Amino acid sequence: MTWAEIINTPRQGLGFEKISRLTVSLPDTVPDDKRNQIIAFRFGRLARFLGFRDARVFHVLWIDVSGETYDHG
Repeated sequence: MTWAEIINTPRQGLGFEKISRLTVSLPDTVPDDKRNQIIAFRFGRLARFLGFRDARVFHVLWIDVSGETYDHG
């Protein structure tokens, strides 16, 4: 999928959601301008890939299979 297709996909499907309340600390390697742009892609009931987008590249920070990296509020 292209980023345009992903952006227009519902977050419950193959889309993504922006994460504002992490329950873990960001690695020091995350650039300052990306620290508030963490997004999650679902790949199972609770499983998520979390990371940030930089142009066309998605940098994976966590593969969370238990739903413990952010507040699902």
